[in-house]
Amino acid sequence: MDQPLVAVSTALRRFDWDWQAAPIVRLTGHDVSSVLRRYLALKVTASDLEEWANLLECRDDIEIDSNAAEAIFILANPVLHGSAAAVAPTLLARL
Repeated sequence: MDQPLVAVSTALRRFDWDWQAAPIVRLTGHDVSSVLRRYLALKVTASDLEEWANLLECRDDIEIDSNAAEAIFILANPVLHGSAAAVAPTLLARL
């Protein structure tokens, strides 16, 4: 979330969706906590938070630890789990 999401999306498109090598980067609960704190501080919109989570969800080239994976799934699917405003405080407390 340090760069515009359009730049992140463009960069991620360079990598195959069905990645066959070791993950390039690891996403941790700490990383997700940082983004959630930015959202709660109104520095990131709910739409950006959802888009960010969707960019990361189910990628083989990104290793996502178990705590972060659950949060990413929840944030990427607000229709199933509730709005960012509803779930962000609980997710942050868990992480």
